[in-house]
Amino acid sequence: MDNDPIWQSASANQLDLARVVMERTVMARIYHNALYLNEDGDVYRDQLFHGHINKLAKVVTPNHRDLRISKVYHYECPWSWAQAELAVISAYKTSRDKLQCVFRCATTIMNLFSMASERD
Repeated sequence: MDNDPIWQSASANQLDLARVVMERTVMARIYHNALYLNEDGDVYRDQLFHGHINKLAKVVTPNHRDLRISKVYHYECPWSWAQAELAVISAYKTSRDKLQCVFRCATTIMNLFSMASERD
């Protein structure tokens, strides 16, 4: 794209968007073959992992002693917005999109901490 005359008049924003579209298009085409080489075995592994995460979600709460979350932050619970962000991570195919999903989750949690700190 950098050397193609068609793209020479494109703005930096347009070039960035075109690269994102290209990345998503390529990942959409190779996703299944790249991530599910073992077909049913990989699908089963993902289902098993999902089951473990669901079990953990029932046990790990803000009151869990190993997390050591200060009581002042418990008022911002439930952290459903952060959980909702992570719940849709499988909808994303590219590494960049998955990282942005995790980043939004972390940002949401940090915003909750900030709101709790402002009350002190």
